[in-house]
Amino acid sequence: MTGKSAHPLGRRGFPRSARLPGRRAARAALHLAAAILLTHASASARAASPGGAVDFSELTQALRAFQERPSEETTAAVRALLPREGHIKFDASSQARATQAALEEALPVLEAQVEAVDRDAVQLAFNLLEVTDAPVSDSLAVIVGKLIPIDARAFLEELLRWRTQLTPRSLGQLVGTLGREYAEEDRAAVCAEIQRRIDALLAVSEAPVIEARDQCVAELRQRRPRCG
Repeated sequence: MTGKSAHPLGRRGFPRSARLPGRRAARAALHLAAAILLTHASASARAASPGGAVDFSELTQALRAFQERPSEETTAAVRALLPREGHIKFDASSQARATQAALEEALPVLEAQVEAVDRDAVQLAFNLLEVTDAPVSDSLAVIVGKLIPIDARAFLEELLRWRTQLTPRSLGQLVGTLGREYAEEDRAAVCAEIQRRIDALLAVSEAPVIEARDQCVAELRQRRPRCG
């Protein structure tokens, strides 16, 4: 995985079927297209679990693999198993508890990858944020928010990739949740961190992200305590 923009699925080239003469080339192209459609349909079916239902056993394995070796492939594997709608419904089963444990144990690795501006990891963090409840979602908001002073442009681009419409409340929580380390800090430390995020955002001037930038800055200013 790298810090550059990357798509979670696929970057493999196509076989050079053009080397085959006439009908053989056409048949090869049809078979290849069918295989691609089948692969994408399979991934979509897994990702489209209704109402937050997931295969806890598969998700646990995918999270463990990501924790052990974060990469484009292991990140994509986790994302493919997340529900497209609703939150993951953790029940009292041993499989659900194992998934919860695997998710919590994978968060430090995810945080390190996000801080390295790994776009695949940032997208995974946003996806997990959407399908989890507190306290995990709070931890994910902290992880994503830490990207702002590191690379505000990457944060804004991935924010818009994740969702184009955000309520002020959810956006404020996303950009303004500083984490436990600031809970016992004095007002000056909190003010300094929020100002760091504001300054980093205001330094971004690319037109596609200007509106999102201004919304994030407005929410940070709303959450900022009285600073001298």
